[in-house]
Amino acid sequence: MNAALDTLSYAPPRKRRAKAQLLFRSCAAHCAAFTQETTPQVAAARLFGNDAGLKSYLSIQRAAVDPAVTSMPDWAGNMAVETWAEFLELLAPASVYAQLAAVGARFDFDSSGKVSFPGRDSSPALAGDFVGENAPIPVKKAGLQAVSLTPKKMAVLSAMSSEMSRSTGSHLEKYIRDFMVEDTAKVLDTRLLDAAAANAIRPAGLLNGITLTPSTGVLPGNVIEDLKAALAPILASGGGRRLVWIMNPIQAMSLALQTDASGGFIWPNIENGFMLGAVIISPNVTDGTLILVDAAEFATVADIVPQFDVSDAGTLHMEDTSPESINDGTFATPVISLYQQDALAVRMIQQINWSMRRPGMVAAVTGIAW
Repeated sequence: MNAALDTLSYAPPRKRRAKAQLLFRSCAAHCAAFTQETTPQVAAARLFGNDAGLKSYLSIQRAAVDPAVTSMPDWAGNMAVETWAEFLELLAPASVYAQLAAVGARFDFDSSGKVSFPGRDSSPALAGDFVGENAPIPVKKAGLQAVSLTPKKMAVLSAMSSEMSRSTGSHLEKYIRDFMVEDTAKVLDTRLLDAAAANAIRPAGLLNGITLTPSTGVLPGNVIEDLKAALAPILASGGGRRLVWIMNPIQAMSLALQTDASGGFIWPNIENGFMLGAVIISPNVTDGTLILVDAAEFATVADIVPQFDVSDAGTLHMEDTSPESINDGTFATPVISLYQQDALAVRMIQQINWSMRRPGMVAAVTGIAW
């Protein structure tokens, strides 16, 4: 009898979700809802069945864009945080930003829409020292500066045929997963790795205000000089706690294949650790540029739930780097009409920002030929 009861009460372990599945399924639900002329909640039920987690995630998305809503249940908020963190994990193989965010400080925008945290100045230092018996203890103070990050709108737009939007849920989810990871990584890294200053639209690129050091040559001794040139200014500014080297695959391959006079490899295991820090290898890094960052001073903040919008009307300038207005005195090219081509455009908007918490924590070497 007891064995029978035990059998009846047994429940198989729940299958773990694929990483960031709620994010991709919510986008698929928005696409299907548009073509089916229904709500994302109804479309989600048709595509994915009774997925309670997805239903709650969609409700959080709706609340996130409602200025009257300033809180959400703890369990729902945790689910959204985990989903966004998993999305960054998926981005990591393709994105410098995602890998830096994983080892830096990561925050979420709260109801106030702004995150403030202290940053360090290299001096004065809050450090103890040895003192004699009955001698007065020095009073020290730390050099702090306030760093405030407000939301910056990062948006990605992609088009698909209406036939694709009518695909089965699993196919549509996979398609959305692929293009979101690829497109988001490119957008984030393009801005993260440039030298532009922060403004009302975007954060500053890591190379903003950085003096680029020219490479000294192609021989192994020159490589060492280039590495020391990148490291020196960060150490001089009091950094060096969590060093991350960022390079193009061409530089990584060149280092991995360099040999000494006896034929032994000089720089083995580039991807698993390099010199005094970790390595990020990405094609989004300009060939010939080596960047060094103290990731302990890199901070990023983002909304935990992005917004999705779908449309089948309008004209798009099909440009992934420098999109223009369709007609600003000169017609942009190439363009497509969503209506004429029976296509859909899916737009993701994510509020995001980043900053280095103290100056002098980024250095770079350019003109590298090795």
